[in-house]
Amino acid sequence: MKRPIVTDLTILRKKSVEALPEEVNDIIKDLEDSLDLSKGIGLSAVQIGILKKVSIVRYGKVKIDLVNAKIIERDEKFIFKGEGCLSIPYIQVN
Repeated sequence: MKRPIVTDLTILRKKSVEALPEEVNDIIKDLEDSLDLSKGIGLSAVQIGILKKVSIVRYGKVKIDLVNAKIIERDEKFIFKGEGCLSIPYIQVN
């Protein structure tokens, strides 16, 4: 089901919890439906008002589903080029 993209920072700042296995498929379907009608390549559940740790990336033939992902390492180098967020429209980092 397509859900509106959340732009309210009080919601976006809330902590998401781990998704249960039986919830994942429905959340991913909602994310795909919502992303299909947006001009983005990725979306997280919190951006459609679901406080679960689920995100998707869809770019060409690349399809990545992230469920309860954890950052285990980071690099100090960041490269941004035309980066934006559907929840913070009209702002881009170049």
